[in-house]
Amino acid sequence: MLQWILGSTNTNLNGLYAEFRNRTGANYPFVGADGTQLNGAPPFSIFSRNTNATFVNDEGLIEEVGADVLRVQYNPVTLEQLGWLIEGQRADLITYNAANTDWSKVRCTVTENYAPDLFGGNTAQKIVEDTSSSTSHYYQSKSFAHTSGQKYCYWGVFEADDRSKVWIDFSDTIFGSASTCYFDLITGAVTSQFSGIDAAGVILMGNNRYLCWATDTATSSGTAGAVFGLAVTDGVSGYTGNGTAGVIFYGAQAEIGTFPSSLIVTGATSVIRDADELKIPLSSVAGWQDGVSFSARYKGISAPGIGSSPQYLATIDDGTTSNVIAVYRGADNYIYLNVVDGGVTQATVQGPQVIGSHTVDVEITVIEDDISMSVSVDDGAAVTYGPDTSGTIPTGLTDLVIGNRSDMARAWFGVVSSYQIKALP
Repeated sequence: MLQWILGSTNTNLNGLYAEFRNRTGANYPFVGADGTQLNGAPPFSIFSRNTNATFVNDEGLIEEVGADVLRVQYNPVTLEQLGWLIEGQRADLITYNAANTDWSKVRCTVTENYAPDLFGGNTAQKIVEDTSSSTSHYYQSKSFAHTSGQKYCYWGVFEADDRSKVWIDFSDTIFGSASTCYFDLITGAVTSQFSGIDAAGVILMGNNRYLCWATDTATSSGTAGAVFGLAVTDGVSGYTGNGTAGVIFYGAQAEIGTFPSSLIVTGATSVIRDADELKIPLSSVAGWQDGVSFSARYKGISAPGIGSSPQYLATIDDGTTSNVIAVYRGADNYIYLNVVDGGVTQATVQGPQVIGSHTVDVEITVIEDDISMSVSVDDGAAVTYGPDTSGTIPTGLTDLVIGNRSDMARAWFGVVSSYQIKALP
């Protein structure tokens, strides 16, 4: 059985440790960090992101930080520290995504500064229906460009007030008919997902606020706005308003992708959030020996969805995809351990299927001709997968990449809670 070396004591993990130990005559180089106890980038790491970005802070509020600041994400409901938030590049296509500017109000009005907002201010709005009969009442962003064949995710954050049902709609002209999804702000659930919608979900943001999201694939190119409407009956957008009822609205986002990412604050133009890049040079690990057997353990929280590209929890590589030891969630939602040496796949071990956002705890063992992993999901019992008995350990490895691989093309889009690497005797 493997014995993990966690520092001087198992309760003292306030950062990264990189040491060289001797145990029963064998050398044990190891490196690791606990993202739930470290407020910032771990020592010896190289982190970069060229733009501002947001995260949920220890008060459950959205906080924006500048470039090159590693985000430490908290649970917005329990305020538990979760770990480092690692995402790929995304852009918010909606201008003034948390303001009344540039938005069209169709058979509704907007009450400004109605409630505390997500940032700790008091600028949340109330979308108020008018008295029009047997018709829809909705709030629509300024139009933005869409490309045929591209997948888009629209989302908004709402809270029930006099009304408790909302819907998100994609333009019929660009996305085709039946591209509407309904949500209940009391139960926090998707209640009707029309046939044109690819996927949808709800994320509790604390204090009865829900992030409601839906994705669809454009079938034509053109410009259109994202539509967020009120409802009294599930699946039906039209009704007669009373002139006073509505819901609280905290902001919205439209991004290219199949699931929502963190909020990107916009003004008069759309804004890009660049990818997070967190690397640990293996040269910082005292006693690291290239090509020797080792074990590693990575823990994180997966994204609420996945597209056509895998999402990498962690990678040990040489800066290329030719020599790689990677743990990732594939486009089929299965967890994989993949070992590549000289561009040739040495081992691919398939683990459990993880659909949506879940805690995953992966321990891998990389021994020549004996490559395996064990996976625990949501703190359940760990299950072992493998071994693959024909794999060669790649050499020339230079970096541990957290939440991606070296080319930054396979972001985890979730939280990385901890990592540990240890040589085996």
